[in-house]
Amino acid sequence: MMNSELMKKTLIAAMAAAALGLAGCQADGSGTESGSIISDGGGSAPPLNNDGSTPTDIDTNGDGTVDGNDTAGNFVCTQGARAFGDVTTADASGGLLGGPLTTLINGLGGDPVTALTNGVSEPDNVVDGHLSTYATFTLPASLLGALVAAVGEVVNFPGAVPAGNYAVFGVTFPAGVLNLGLTKTVTVSTFLGTTLQESITVNQANLDLLGISLAGDQSGYIGLKATKKYDSAVISLYSSLVSAQVGDAMHVHELCTGGKFVSP
Repeated sequence: MMNSELMKKTLIAAMAAAALGLAGCQADGSGTESGSIISDGGGSAPPLNNDGSTPTDIDTNGDGTVDGNDTAGNFVCTQGARAFGDVTTADASGGLLGGPLTTLINGLGGDPVTALTNGVSEPDNVVDGHLSTYATFTLPASLLGALVAAVGEVVNFPGAVPAGNYAVFGVTFPAGVLNLGLTKTVTVSTFLGTTLQESITVNQANLDLLGISLAGDQSGYIGLKATKKYDSAVISLYSSLVSAQVGDAMHVHELCTGGKFVSP
């Protein structure tokens, strides 16, 4: 199992590489350019609605947890990352797949599994302003549980986002593609350069209590209200055990830098 310190080191290493331009890609200009949000999440399956009905797990007081001291209600995304300029995205995955593991799975008749690569496809969809589009997080496979899967994406800003804004990701967990025996954790963190600013980590039990089920076919807003300025934000999905029954583990629709809370 990946402990919190190892998770943090993996996260910081990935962020440092992205900040140096080793894995970055430019947003392609599609969608909205001003940071406005198009609430068309109903076109996806499952949908990411933006009407106050989507379960919310957001730290609003900077204590690193989601508890009774945070703002009540559900989040509505009102502003995207592009409100702060020409953002870029990067794959910050830290899982392992290939070599002897791929050979082993092939030998057991797991050919479809070996087509999966841990990482993020269509990462720029997280900053296009459309809630109907998404980046797909795919987990690697391990038959023995010896590997820890870590799949993540970073959004880099051209300058610092002031404190008081949000780093909230709209996500969905599609049904029918997850192994329900996995232990999964979602982390959202902000950085200034390579310095970790703030972080919120929610595990499967936390999410289930709030109505965000990692068992699939569920949506939610996960993240934090920044009490410190930041110039990059990352969302990561960790699993302590991955089996041959894996696929699209999480869809990340949008990074929201502005929003409001409404009664469910």
